[in-house]
Amino acid sequence: MDSDEEHDKILDIFADNLSDIPSESDESFDSGNDTVTPSKRRTIVISSDSEPENLNNSTHDFECNLRLGCQDNDWSKEDFQPNLEKFEGNSGVTVLPSDCKNIIEVTNLIFDNDLFEFFCHQSNIYYNQNLGKHKISKTKKWSPVTPTDMKKFLGLIVLMGRTRKDTWKEYWSTNPALAVPIFPQTMTRNRFEQIWTYWHFNDNANMTKSSSRLFKIQSVLDHFISKFQTIYKPMRELSLDEGMIPWRGRLLFQTYNPAKIIKYGLLVRMVCESKTGYICNMEIYTGEGKKLNDSILSLLRPYLDLGHHIYQGKYYSSISIAETLLLHKTRVCGTIRTRGLPKCLKDEASTLQRGKIAFRRKGDVLLLIWKGKREVRIISTIHDASSCETEKTNWHTGEEIKKPVSIVQYNNYVQGVDLAGQYLSTCSILRKPIKWTKKVVLYLINCGLFNSFRIYQALNPGSRVRYKDFLLTVATEWISSEVDKSADLEFSNPDPSRVRSTRAPQKDHPQRLSGNMKQHIPVPIPSSNKKKYPTKVCRVCKRNGKRRETRYICQLCLVPLHITQCFTKYHTLRRY
Repeated sequence: MDSDEEHDKILDIFADNLSDIPSESDESFDSGNDTVTPSKRRTIVISSDSEPENLNNSTHDFECNLRLGCQDNDWSKEDFQPNLEKFEGNSGVTVLPSDCKNIIEVTNLIFDNDLFEFFCHQSNIYYNQNLGKHKISKTKKWSPVTPTDMKKFLGLIVLMGRTRKDTWKEYWSTNPALAVPIFPQTMTRNRFEQIWTYWHFNDNANMTKSSSRLFKIQSVLDHFISKFQTIYKPMRELSLDEGMIPWRGRLLFQTYNPAKIIKYGLLVRMVCESKTGYICNMEIYTGEGKKLNDSILSLLRPYLDLGHHIYQGKYYSSISIAETLLLHKTRVCGTIRTRGLPKCLKDEASTLQRGKIAFRRKGDVLLLIWKGKREVRIISTIHDASSCETEKTNWHTGEEIKKPVSIVQYNNYVQGVDLAGQYLSTCSILRKPIKWTKKVVLYLINCGLFNSFRIYQALNPGSRVRYKDFLLTVATEWISSEVDKSADLEFSNPDPSRVRSTRAPQKDHPQRLSGNMKQHIPVPIPSSNKKKYPTKVCRVCKRNGKRRETRYICQLCLVPLHITQCFTKYHTLRRY
């Protein structure tokens, strides 16, 4: 590998045998698609009609529960409206910031100082554990990561989601057409590379054979879930569905679902508020044989016995889980598969005409089939079998279309997880690392930012702040907070003529020959910690085979030049 190629790659340090290491050709930090998939890997295949659990146990139990609940004698055609429990939850923000209108104060409810200190502590430990195993370049001297460094680091990652580029190097490009000045002004490229390389989330020394597969990110996951559940309490209607963290590297519990847009990745089951998409709880699937009903109950445990209504997809709907949740004063409504229906209802549905319904009821559990453009199957413990007007008309007959109330409300409330996914994909901060742990933590940070935005909206109902502007404000505050004035002259020196010392651009500025000499002003190179009066090689002298240094640079072009003939030649001659 060439030295240039080594310089272009940000390496990840693997300190244990359980890390999933892809081929050497993979980029370790980039935007766009994920890392190239190794030729041999274990992938859990999921389809719309399959179960991603242990098929030897959970699928058998799932089918047994369906058979036990689908005897024809148990179901009748007598309909009634179930007696719904009163909602006992206290929805809204439970922990108030010092200033409800301050975006960064609201964000600090989830991203508190303890989280940044935890990131710093684990990263410094990881560096010390690998100090003797890997050679560190002398030009990249290591210094312990501080909370200020970590805030700047994460602030830049958030900005990368707002200003998309093909490769991470372009954010520090000296080409005026590609340059984003805030990145080199905030942190050097080498320092960013150091923090990314040793960014870690748990001490490997504490890892044992019996540790969970999520051991490396468990602490971060617990932090965010705890914050999500304590800072904000959701409304009565909740949505239960799944998301996907894109990942195409080698990983034991990676899943594949051909029906999804993101086909390869880590499966995340989520409970969200139906109206806003606020993420209330989540669980990352690890393929350890946990039964589906157990997963549903563990996701909903913080919201049981409060009178919540859960709207969910057909994968999570069954008669057994509906009856179990009824014991906890929690009601469900969702689509259901054909195999979950009693035979008498299937036979009646086979002769249904368009716009008609067929239903059966056992206690509070309603099974309903409506024939529209296609057959829709619903299970509900919330609704009866009545229909309502939809304010839509049939183009052919001109008649107003009516739908069952259960289907109308299902369509209104089931989109909570999808709504969260839409926001998470807006200005997404996900990068392309070699380690799956960093991808998951970036996803959790993305979720934390989205929930902070929803909390801010709840505290300021009339606010017109867009999500993009919210992220930009958070990133700006993080990269400019607690700045070391002795090190960052760009933020500390109010004199506009002072320009932050940085690498001279390799290409000339587009306005070099504009003829307007008023915009080309020679200014002294600002002092640094190493030199009080720093100097750089003059661009014109270097082009003519001479190595002479100067103390001045052009304020616009950022090119070091002598303020005599060299400055004039550079801005007037095409070939200087």
